[in-house]
Amino acid sequence: MISIVCVDIQDEGNLGAIARLMLNFGLTELILVNTGHAPGKKTINPLSPSALDRASHAKSLLANIRVSHSLADTLNSFDYAIATTALVGDDYNLKRTPLTPQEVARQIADVAQKKRVALVFGREDHGLSNEELVLCDITVTIPASKQYSVLNVSHACAILLYELFSARSASKSLVETHIKPKAMAGKTELTNIQKLVCEVLNTTKFPAGHKKETQKLLWHRIFAKSFLTRREAFGVMGFLKRVLGRR
Repeated sequence: MISIVCVDIQDEGNLGAIARLMLNFGLTELILVNTGHAPGKKTINPLSPSALDRASHAKSLLANIRVSHSLADTLNSFDYAIATTALVGDDYNLKRTPLTPQEVARQIADVAQKKRVALVFGREDHGLSNEELVLCDITVTIPASKQYSVLNVSHACAILLYELFSARSASKSLVETHIKPKAMAGKTELTNIQKLVCEVLNTTKFPAGHKKETQKLLWHRIFAKSFLTRREAFGVMGFLKRVLGRR
């Protein structure tokens, strides 16, 4: 199941457009996160005339919107969180080293059939913060012209949902040919792997404290991007336990 999470969205029309897109592509859960980190911005009303007009036949999604005040708390109930960004970094900026929509869609197609996946969009004016990106497992960006690479949030949502819908449709076709879907790892397995990684890193000396934190983020992103099966996840955990001297 894929849910849309909008962090501090500032335009009610954009919220309505996103609701309409969700109906177009078969999604049902819309979450609005008001973090309080956008001083001077008006409180968004999901049922404003502007939002309802843009939502068209998806007004029920706005009526049933879930409101939260913490992105971290919201993502606790998801197995995978995919952050969107238009600002990308170099290979050393792990928080902003993204996949393309096609890459994410291919990987997430099987996972989303059994696991909870959050697609997280940020503010219209400056997107998601570095701290918010760290809360997510994967970062995705939409390639666009260098002259103006930042898309309207609802337009970005349309592209991503189209790619996800197409990939999921192809995945369902495989299931119909009696190919058994794999049992995928979820939040529990990934959390347990990360705990073991941290234990291993704590036994290793680093020249500077931030190097260890970088390694933690690096390995978290590697395992999240791998979309491990449960069998693979248990294999990784078994290996790490042996590294730690356990059986």
